[in-house]
Amino acid sequence: MVIIANVFGFTIEACVEVIQLLNDAPDIAMYELNASCPNTSHGGMVFGTDPPQLWELVARCKAAARRPLMVKLSPNVTDIGLMARVAADGGADAVSLVNTFVSLAIDVETRRPRIANITGGLSGPAIKPIAVRMVHEVSKNVTIPIVGMGGVVQAEDAVEFMMAGATAVQVGTASYADPRAVENIANGLKRWCIAHEVLQASSLTGSALL
Repeated sequence: MVIIANVFGFTIEACVEVIQLLNDAPDIAMYELNASCPNTSHGGMVFGTDPPQLWELVARCKAAARRPLMVKLSPNVTDIGLMARVAADGGADAVSLVNTFVSLAIDVETRRPRIANITGGLSGPAIKPIAVRMVHEVSKNVTIPIVGMGGVVQAEDAVEFMMAGATAVQVGTASYADPRAVENIANGLKRWCIAHEVLQASSLTGSALL
C-alpha cells in the first residue's frame, strides 16, 4: 500500500509545520499539498488562485519536505495551465486536479442556502467534463506527472482522464456510494486494457487525438 498524506493549512507557516511533523512519520510516500485553502494571513485569498502566493507556498513546503510533493490545484481560476506552471516552478514533483468547484444551491421554499456555509464544493460526475478539459490544458503546460480527478466512477472515466494527459487518477465521491469503488475501477481498467489490446495502462497517458 502506498500512503500519500494530504497537507493543508490556513497559513504557509502552518503547512510547513505539518510537513515537518510528517517528515518523521513512517511509511508515507508523498505529500499532497492542498492549495485550495484560504490564506488567512492575506485576507482569505485562496493560495491556488494567486500565482505569487502559490509559488511561495509550494517553494517553502518543498524546501521543508523530505518526500516528493504533489500540489492539488484549485479549478476556480481563469488559467489552470498558468497555476500548474507556477506550482512546477515552485518545485512541485507532481500536480493533482481538480479540487471541487465553488457552488451554491438555494431552497426555493425558504429562500435560504441549502448549506449553512452558503457556498460549498461541487464534486462528482457533474464536474468530469470540466476536469478532463483542465487536465488536458495542464498537460500542455508542465512536464511533471498529473493526477486527474473529478467524477471518476467507472473504468472508462479513468481512461478518459489518462487520455487527456493524466498519469494516474484519484477516486473520491464514488467511494461514498461504494466503499469498493477504487478496487472495482482498477479491475475494470485492467479489463478495458485487455479488451482494447493495451499492453500498459501508462501508454494511455496523453493518447487522445486532440
